Amino acid sequence: MRKFLIILAATAALLAAPAALAAGYDTGYVTCDVLNVRSSPDTSSEIVGRLYRGQEVELIYCNGYSWYCVELEDGKTGFCHADYISTEKPTADADAIIATAKSLLGRPYSYGASGPNAFDCSGFTSYVFAAHGVSLPRSSAEQSRVGTTVTRGELRPGDLVFFATGGSGRVSHVGIYIGGGDIIHAATGQGHIAINNLSQSYYSSRFLWGKRVL
Repeated sequence: MRKFLIILAATAALLAAPAALAAGYDTGYVTCDVLNVRSSPDTSSEIVGRLYRGQEVELIYCNGYSWYCVELEDGKTGFCHADYISTEKPTADADAIIATAKSLLGRPYSYGASGPNAFDCSGFTSYVFAAHGVSLPRSSAEQSRVGTTVTRGELRPGDLVFFATGGSGRVSHVGIYIGGGDIIHAATGQGHIAINNLSQSYYSSRFLWGKRVL
């Protein structure tokens, strides 16, 4: 009943084109970095929300198969262009995750940022994995408690790697292992997304463990 009422309310914005059921799908996944949610199916209409790469969203119906009406987390509805929503769940293989991570090289570090234009360390890892349908907690400490623990010698591409950089011995930094001893991460000291090697003394001396979440 609630979804029926939402559809009736949203249909008022579709006077120019009839609504069609979304071909049996009711879940979509965002395929671009940032997707604007608009008040009506028109790129000139007001932006009422934003969705991010890999985010799961409920699809209510499709307007002529070019716009989806979507329900946001706060219960509000809006419209997204169908070109940027896929009904296929993103794949979570290591190669795809590493490719997404590398596509963000050079983006600036900013404490508390979770993308797509800037990141802190855990914001970066959660953003990259979310783009492939894997949900991670927001902080590095929380991320260190998920998955299977692996030693440095057991690391595989796609594993999360954790470091104690604050002097307390506790987890304070996270990155993604990409093979060959290299990690990709939002590097505080370098000020951007960068690749470093675990053999570097700074990272070697502060490495704690890895976590396999794939």
